[in-house]
Amino acid sequence: MLGLVLGTTGAAPSALAALLHSEQSTTRVAGTVNALRVRGDVSNVVLLPGRATSVTAHLEWTLSRPDVTVSLSHGVLTVRATCNDGVGGAVVRVGLVGTCVDDLSVVLPAASDVVVSTGGSVTASRFAGPLDLTGENVDVADARVPQLHVSASYDATVRRVDATAVDLSAVSGTLTADRVTGRSVSLSTGNGGLRATAIQAASVSASSSSGDVGLSGSRGQVVDVSSGNGAVNVQDVAAATLTAKASSGDVSLARVAARRLEATSGNGRVSLDDVAADRASARSSSGDVAVQRLTGRQLEAGSGNGALSLSDLHLTDIVAKSSSGDVSLETSDIPDRVTAGSGNGLVTLRVPKAAYYIVASSGNGTVSIDGLTSDRFARREITATSSSGDVHISGT
Repeated sequence: MLGLVLGTTGAAPSALAALLHSEQSTTRVAGTVNALRVRGDVSNVVLLPGRATSVTAHLEWTLSRPDVTVSLSHGVLTVRATCNDGVGGAVVRVGLVGTCVDDLSVVLPAASDVVVSTGGSVTASRFAGPLDLTGENVDVADARVPQLHVSASYDATVRRVDATAVDLSAVSGTLTADRVTGRSVSLSTGNGGLRATAIQAASVSASSSSGDVGLSGSRGQVVDVSSGNGAVNVQDVAAATLTAKASSGDVSLARVAARRLEATSGNGRVSLDDVAADRASARSSSGDVAVQRLTGRQLEAGSGNGALSLSDLHLTDIVAKSSSGDVSLETSDIPDRVTAGSGNGLVTLRVPKAAYYIVASSGNGTVSIDGLTSDRFARREITATSSSGDVHISGT
């Protein structure tokens, strides 16, 4: 970390070099290490598994040498690194140049219980004990641990991790997770994007307060994907219960299988493509809804201020309603019940030829039924209405 304030003319590079001190030292730790506690103010921390425990500190300073302390008590190794320049991050000192680096590299047994908190980056790989890592940027790879907790100020990257409980967050950056398995996996960003692939857990949660969220190639019992102000994209995912929501953004699901599925957007387009779900819901408060190649039992599709386009449906029960938009619906299999309506738009239905009890009406438009004959005794029924638009029903 570097904090600079120059006088009116600044300082020459050669003068800065003359002021800069550097030092690297290694402390070898004798004794059994079961846990590690690291606290660094601006330290970049690298964690490596190994049989012989050691702490290597790389220090740079201009005003005062950073303090690094290493102690071992009852199996707990404690490492603290503190800058003494009075400079943290971008703190300014008038007429002076302040710089401080107190980077740490720690080698310790892979099964250790590790807690790191630093203002710099954290990197860890090939560990087997609990990991609790807080830093500016955090990178974890190839770990099989009981618990993993990551809190990054900016970016967080986690790859090839197996843990009972996984909790990953990035405050203002991108979170990337790949091949993460566990009983529960929670992924969240505050103001950045989230990309997760090959996640497998009983419970999967992926969310962003203000950024796009993508989940692909994943499996779970309960899967919840959401964004407050971004798009949600879910592909190649299987779950018992799947929820995909965006307060203000598009929601897209493709090649998804679930017993219960809910896709909603407050102010964006909702689309389902090549989906299998026993019960599915696709809704937008103010956007279009598009569904194609949906297999299952029941679909509820709705929009407050957009059009509905539903095609290649293999369902028995369909409800499709728009407050102010056209409704177009085409089923490939014979449905038991279809209910379609629009407050201020055209309603068009295409269904396989069969015996249906048909109720069709329009407050201010024409009604037509082609290729079908309404049978009042039929067990299947179609209801199609529009307050101010045409209604067309045809058999295919």
